[in-house]
Amino acid sequence: GAGSPKLSPDGTRLFFTRRQSTTSVFELDLQSTLPAPGRRIFDVDRNLRGHWTVAASGIYFLAPGDKTPTALHHYSFA
Repeated sequence: GAGSPKLSPDGTRLFFTRRQSTTSVFELDLQSTLPAPGRRIFDVDRNLRGHWTVAASGIYFLAPGDKTPTALHHYSFA
């Protein structure tokens, strides 16, 4: 049920999408010894679910804009 896996720049976290009632981006801590399904971070437009990347500061992704069909957004880890 997961897709579009992306590794954090430091290699400690794996980010992926999962489609449930919405398409969401999840984070999985690879250094944790506890089994976990991942923590849901935010939802993405299902038509744009593969258009995102992980950077040191956060996640850049495409989503519908206020005045444009598509806009570049940033989810900050801070």
